[in-house]
Amino acid sequence: MLCNPLVLTEVAISLTSPVAEHAITLLMSVNRKIAAASVRVKMADFSLDNSLLGMDIHGKTVGVMGTGKIGQILCKIISGFGVNLLAYDVFESDAVKKLGGKYVSKEAIYSSCDVIFLMMPLLPATKHTINESVLPLLKKGVIIINTSRGGLIDTKALVSGLQSDIIGGCGLDVYENEGDYFFRDWSGKVCQL
Repeated sequence: MLCNPLVLTEVAISLTSPVAEHAITLLMSVNRKIAAASVRVKMADFSLDNSLLGMDIHGKTVGVMGTGKIGQILCKIISGFGVNLLAYDVFESDAVKKLGGKYVSKEAIYSSCDVIFLMMPLLPATKHTINESVLPLLKKGVIIINTSRGGLIDTKALVSGLQSDIIGGCGLDVYENEGDYFFRDWSGKVCQL
């Protein structure tokens, strides 16, 4: 049986845009500390202070590591925030360049970006893209968003980066070794992470 290519294209689009949009949602949630604000409201703490403000995304330098279909959609969305867009990929996208994105090295992404999106496939060359040796290279306070593959981040390095304030926050849709825990109800059990 033959499939209509138009239908396949529509399915591909329907699966790529939501991931890019979710990555933006994670960024905004982490940056504006939505979870912490929600807890405060539930506790009837309506005090005003600067601890929940986050930063303005406009004018910041944002790195997108992986500019395939999802990464390109993400670049289009995030460029609307008025950011300085840097990208890294072994295959450069003309669409990203037309948006004003500039392709640079991984090291340039690490050192200059306020936000880093991981949008790459998990391959031997990309495993643990964020690791202990990368932490000293990162711009202090960087927000890391990963909606691609958990193995792109070394979990121990991520925790270390968060504890030392090198990493200012992270939004994860995936994480390393998630297969043992996700898609199951753990509400009545203790997870041994």
